[in-house]
Amino acid sequence: MSLAAAQVRAGLAIRSGDAEAIYDAGRAIASDQLGRNPLRGAAWMLVACERGYDCSAGNALNEALRCDEADPACRPGANVTDLLAAQLGPADYARAFALAAEYDAKLTRGEVADRELAFGGAP
Repeated sequence: MSLAAAQVRAGLAIRSGDAEAIYDAGRAIASDQLGRNPLRGAAWMLVACERGYDCSAGNALNEALRCDEADPACRPGANVTDLLAAQLGPADYARAFALAAEYDAKLTRGEVADRELAFGGAP
């Protein structure tokens, strides 16, 4: 699949409003191979958590975000939000959190995220 096609699919997943689809799109957006935008991807993952995706440590689908138990920042039971905060650092996490509020509001109003919002320039 081409990069453009993958980006369009992520936009469609977000547009669906389904929390798990939004989470998966956020992971794709944040990935080094596809979206290359960890801040924007984290924001979409936070939207998914807000919309009911299971962001707990117990969710096996969150395996990719688990931290290394040898890492002093890793605490038992850390959820997706905790891990995103640790990975991004305080300033970038605050920016991702603000973006998540903006994205969630746009999704709620029907101003659906398209490819540009999902993958476009700097957040």
